[in-house]
Amino acid sequence: MRIHGLSATVGTVLLLVTACVSTSISTHRSATSTTPDQITQAYVALIRAYWADLHVADDAPDGSDVDAKACLGEISPTSPSDLQVVEPEICRAYAAATLAADEKFLAKLEAVQAPGKFAADDRVFRTVIPIAISDLETLVAACSGPNRQAIVDAMRAYANVMIPDVTNALDDVDPSITHLDPHTG
Repeated sequence: MRIHGLSATVGTVLLLVTACVSTSISTHRSATSTTPDQITQAYVALIRAYWADLHVADDAPDGSDVDAKACLGEISPTSPSDLQVVEPEICRAYAAATLAADEKFLAKLEAVQAPGKFAADDRVFRTVIPIAISDLETLVAACSGPNRQAIVDAMRAYANVMIPDVTNALDDVDPSITHLDPHTG
């Protein structure tokens, strides 16, 4: 009987040690692994950083919208394009800065996995941003030539790729920001 009692004691001790080790391992794993909330926060932060980079490219020191005036020749959101207002050098700087922002975003996007709830938006980014990059390269090239209509056309091609698919996906991931003002878009 004493051996049976000893066996039961050893079994109980082994069970407790196993439970403690198991708890310690799972506590350590959960402390070092990212949670769904952390993954979501990181993804939203990536989207916010991208939007901030796009704004740096598009906001002129005087607060005006660089792409609308320099690339589209629009004095105001409701005015038609005026080729005389198109400014190739300023548009090229805008396009180059926007191109850099898109390339940076795409590179960072490749290094993360989107949370499941943003899977559709992530597909939009991964599909459309490379097309936008190509359109921006065309815009940069157009700014080197004498044809201002080519600049307007290339800018419109870029805008048509970004709006509404990318701007809607940005809104979905980060609804705290309106990514396209319908009055100026």
